[in-house]
Amino acid sequence: MKKAYVILAMIALLALFSYAYLLNQYNHNTVEFYYNGMIMQDNFERIRSYNKGSIAVADFIMPYQGNKLIMTTGLDFLTEAISMDKGGFISDISRREAAIGDRAADKYFKNGDVIGKYMDIYGKSYEIKGVIKNSNEIYISYDSGLEDLNWGKKVIKYNLNDDAQFYLEINKIRGQLNALGLDIYDVVIIKEIIYKYMNMLILIGISVLTCFGIRFFRHFVKQIKNLLDVYMESKNTAELRDFLMSHVRDILRIIGWLPVISAVGLGIYALVTDLYIPPAMMPENLFSPSSYIRVMMFYYDKFVLHIENGVSGILLEAYMLDSIFILGFLLLFSLGWKIKSPCDKIFVKAV
Repeated sequence: MKKAYVILAMIALLALFSYAYLLNQYNHNTVEFYYNGMIMQDNFERIRSYNKGSIAVADFIMPYQGNKLIMTTGLDFLTEAISMDKGGFISDISRREAAIGDRAADKYFKNGDVIGKYMDIYGKSYEIKGVIKNSNEIYISYDSGLEDLNWGKKVIKYNLNDDAQFYLEINKIRGQLNALGLDIYDVVIIKEIIYKYMNMLILIGISVLTCFGIRFFRHFVKQIKNLLDVYMESKNTAELRDFLMSHVRDILRIIGWLPVISAVGLGIYALVTDLYIPPAMMPENLFSPSSYIRVMMFYYDKFVLHIENGVSGILLEAYMLDSIFILGFLLLFSLGWKIKSPCDKIFVKAV
């Protein structure tokens, strides 16, 4: 039993760490649109205008001589954390600038400061403006002349406002990008990935509170039953008033459980309202098994799509974390069968 609780506590800590880590690494309001097609430079200002008051970034990604090459329109540091070791990120895409990872810099420039030096990529020379910590990425400023290269991935990132119109904005932008001739084959919503781990932490909290709530409620009902049994035995020989006066402590003890049970109920309610449930996870009909199957098939198709196109960035990190969680839950359930307490059984099943 103790092992199960320890494993559960470790899963909760891992969920909290995963949430905090990803929230620090990525802007949770970012939405990534992966597409086939060409945007061309004259269309990019129109693409930026599709979300007023926000930013849009276009990245073109491919492997390059053992490193990761990213041609960008700039402002990537507003969608994800980019730690600079030296210098700064690309500031002017009208010039040929580059920001290079320290591991890539060690490969191309054996020693010395690389800031201000030039590197040739596909026949064009880029001035290195900064060095990125713990990275093998090479960022270069956008050049429409390189857009027709065989890029592995092409993505447009929008930093949307976190409000009630969030998902409506996503659908609106997707339609506008399609109208430009871009084939949007995948949409990655960063907040859904990050908040998944907070949901996991909330569900663990709900399970723990439910367990204790059941135990408290059973104890509360048992005390009431015991008091009623005593009263039924003595009701023919004692007045109700005298019975109550002689069992004041028992009555106060029963009343004392009410705020505890209420607090547990309010805690469960507060946690439930904090759950983040994306619209795609909501079945069309709560009472139809086929609706739940459609939701599962939707997420399965998304998973297969990501695998087929290669996962990177936040998806790669999330899948690595998910594998740890799966192992943890399997271990928890394997230990859970040995728990004998009724409440503990409820507790393990609820998790």
